[in-house]
Formats: sequence, structure tokens, C-alpha cells
Amino acid sequence: MKQIHQSKKAMRSQSRPKHILHGLLAAGLSGALALGLLTACAGRPGEQPTVTEDELKTFSAAQAAIALDVGNGTNYAYFWAAEDIDASVQRWEQEQTQWLQGMLDYYQNSEEEMQKSGFQTLEQVEAFYRKQVEESVRNYRESLVGTAALDPVIFPQEAANLAGTMFQKMYGVDLSQKTLYLTCYEASGKYMLYSSQSGQTRTIWMASWWDEVELTDSYQIHCALDATTGEWIDVGYTPGAQEREQQRASVLPACFVENKNNINGLYGYWDEKSPAFRPLMEQLEARVGQALSGSVLVGGAEVTDIRTEVSEPQGGFNVLKLLVDCSNGKTYCMDWTYPFDPYDPVFAEEEPEFPLRSFTFSNQTYLEQ
Repeated sequence: MKQIHQSKKAMRSQSRPKHILHGLLAAGLSGALALGLLTACAGRPGEQPTVTEDELKTFSAAQAAIALDVGNGTNYAYFWAAEDIDASVQRWEQEQTQWLQGMLDYYQNSEEEMQKSGFQTLEQVEAFYRKQVEESVRNYRESLVGTAALDPVIFPQEAANLAGTMFQKMYGVDLSQKTLYLTCYEASGKYMLYSSQSGQTRTIWMASWWDEVELTDSYQIHCALDATTGEWIDVGYTPGAQEREQQRASVLPACFVENKNNINGLYGYWDEKSPAFRPLMEQLEARVGQALSGSVLVGGAEVTDIRTEVSEPQGGFNVLKLLVDCSNGKTYCMDWTYPFDPYDPVFAEEEPEFPLRSFTFSNQTYLEQ
């Protein structure tokens, strides 16, 4: 096991991303993400090759096989800022310097605003904000050094491969020509995302993709992975503009009360008292159960029970949840929260090819323990 772990460390130093996306602000965690599960990605005894100390000096065929085994023959491109700290800090400093220049230009063109902010001269403005930039760069480097020292069991290429193959199979999203953004952090505090309630330290991989050019028009994906066990914690999909338009053109079910004053997508609440509610939920439960049972998201476990919960309407909308019990003794939650737009309408007459796109998948274990 020690030899395999060392091979992963050597692979980290060799597997630099081919495409570095400029403009990535990777200093901290992104917003709250949803949850998801996968097993046997940290190492399968008897299946992975033994790697000797001599082989660790180069990127060997054995090391390549470890990565490709996870990606079904494909290594997904990724960017992890902590993998090349000097280059990441340099980009960060360039971005912060551009921000500083923007502040100087702003105050140079508005002496009144400069004085309102407590500055008498442009030199004072520059000195004040340059100090902030220097502090920001220093903190960013320290953050990346700490992140690199985490040394997760699942190395970055493997995390990218896990995310890429899972999204292809479960969501129909081809990420083989994309570059995934990776963030790794240690969830050891009470208020950290996906931290253990028992005080156990967890190391988490966050993987996401979005189109920087067409941020509001393109779909987005995100997921969280236990960097030690390979268990999916959280998975979500956000549809693009065209998908949202297709969804809005669909006929709403009788048990959904729409607020037509909202212009940003579907908005409304589920009416549990409607005669159409229970039949629709039974259809939903069957679709979700079939998609999840035996899948990578639940580690190959079989679905044993599904129950629907709907929150009380507040502010004109409520939350629909499917709680899924599996043969591994774990419970998973599928959230459909308005006003977020689902991709495949759960009320579609035809069977949607990827019904999970409508939901945020979460592993309840990471909320309860």
C-alpha cells in the first residue's frame, strides 16, 4: 500500500494540466455545492500494479494505468492551483495588479469620490491598495502551500477522471474536451462545508466546470468527492439558456402552482393536496430509483426505498425532496429546489434520458456524522 501511495505522489508531480485557464480565482472554496458517492477509487487490492522505488523516478506505464483505469481510458484535463504554486501566484498577482490599476483609474477620474473615501492624493490611494494586493498575494501563496501539503489519497488526475466519467454516465455530459477546475481542502472545522459532526477530519475534492465566456448561457456542473475514500458527497447540474427555454415551454403539472410574475425561470410551489400530486410522485420515484440503483453515485448499492418530502411553501415556493435508502445502509437526498430550473421536466410524458439532471444529489452521511 505504501508503494502505491508513493506512486500517486510521483504522478502528482508529473501530471501537469495541459490547459491552464487564466482568470481562475482559486484562493478559497466556491459556494455551497451539493453531494454524491462512488466507491473503490482510492485503490483496489489485487487490481492495481505494484510500483517499485526505481519506477517512481519517472512517469511509468504502471502509474499511467492507475489513472486510466479510473477514466475508462481517458485522462480528463484539469486545473488545480496548488499543483504549480509559483505559476498560480504569478497569475493571481497579475489579476490583483489589474484590479489595483482599475481602482487608480477610477479615483483619478473622480477627485470628489477620492476625497469621500478619505484620500487626499492619488499616491495615498496607490499606497493603500498596493498594501492590500501584497497581503492578498502573500495569503494566497500560504493558502496554496497548505493545500498542497494535504497530500490526498486520491490524486488530482484521478479526481478529474472520477468526475468526468461519472458526469458522462449519469448526466450525459461529455467533459473530455473541457478542463475541470479542482479545489482540495480539509474539512476539520465545525462550520466547514462537508465537515464531520463528530470532529473527524475529512479531505474533500471539489470539481466544477463552467464556460467563462458564456457564463449565463452555458450549462454548469459541480461535485464534491471524499479525497480519501472516493465516496461522492455532492453532485449538481445547472442547465444552460437553451435548456431553460425548452423547460419553460413544457406544460406544467396540475399539482404545481406557478408564480408567473417571475421572469428568471420556473417559480412556484408543489400542492400536495392536488389529486395529481401522488401519481406524479410515484412516477418520479420510479425514474430516480431506476437511475440510481446500482449506479456509481451510490457505490453500486441497490435502492430499497424512496419517499417524497415537500416543505411548507414560503415566499411563494417550496422544496421537493426524494429520500433514497440503499442496500449499503445509507440514505441519499435528491433536491429539486425552486426557482432553479430543472433540465428534464419531472412531469414529462416521455422518459427523460437523464432524469437526475433535475436534482441535486447529496449523501446524507456527510450531513449527519
